[in-house]
Amino acid sequence: MAPKIVLFIFPPVPHVYNISPFGIKVESFLRINKISYDVVYTSKFGPKKKIPYIHVVDSDDGTILEVIPDSNVILSRLQEIFQLPRGDLTIEQEAMSHLMIRTLDEHTAQIGFYFRYVLQSEAFMKELEISNRFFHADTSRMGKMIAPLFAKGMKKGFGKKMYARGLSQHSDQELWQFSNDDIVAASRLLGSNKYLFGDDKATLADCALFAHLCQFLYMPLDFPQKRFMETDCPNLIKFIERFRAEFWSDWDEKCQRKPNQKMLERTENKGNKGMVIKFMLPAMLVAGFAYILKRGLL
Repeated sequence: MAPKIVLFIFPPVPHVYNISPFGIKVESFLRINKISYDVVYTSKFGPKKKIPYIHVVDSDDGTILEVIPDSNVILSRLQEIFQLPRGDLTIEQEAMSHLMIRTLDEHTAQIGFYFRYVLQSEAFMKELEISNRFFHADTSRMGKMIAPLFAKGMKKGFGKKMYARGLSQHSDQELWQFSNDDIVAASRLLGSNKYLFGDDKATLADCALFAHLCQFLYMPLDFPQKRFMETDCPNLIKFIERFRAEFWSDWDEKCQRKPNQKMLERTENKGNKGMVIKFMLPAMLVAGFAYILKRGLL
């Protein structure tokens, strides 16, 4: 009997479902391959200080067989565990798939993160209801204190990350052009196909393309990349809508609010924590987020 997969990702947000394209990439892969899975929504980071991560669970007794962090490591192991066929891709197509995924993960997405976390931090927090969706700020006094610290930490952390990558040495307009060049490359590779490598079957590269570009398209922020896709790459807009219709028919339902498991656990354990811990917690969280951002967020 095949093992059970439990996917740990950030709590859902309006419009775009999840702020992590990496989580959407993994969940899309599970869907296109019809792998049964459960989801735990949490802001608690797993091994390597990363989200998403998965638990591979024995279907008979519930024993956790593996804990796997990082979207690309997860996807590689899922292919091994479920012995998934690589499809009919040629060697050249497999190489293009690899390059496409790495470009989206390590370049296109990073510029998008800079826009939303550094330049549009307040709008990001407001439009996606981060304070309530992540920290239960509307029902938790502690969550209400944590949320602004999170926003401040994200803005500062990604500013440093952009500097470390050397990207902040460029003007914003140059950065938008860099990411638009990535988008053009994806658009040309897709052409008039249903999927990147033909019309027969979605592949891992399609999951990555949808996951990253839907962040620009669906998130209610004025991304330069969104305007560019709308004017110069309409085939990508059609691809995103088509992929969503085929594999995410429950998208609107998935965007509905779900409890953050980490906050629920904190509430349950509140009675056992002293006042010292209560007042130290915000500082501890800020330090934790700073560490995560320094080491790489996802």
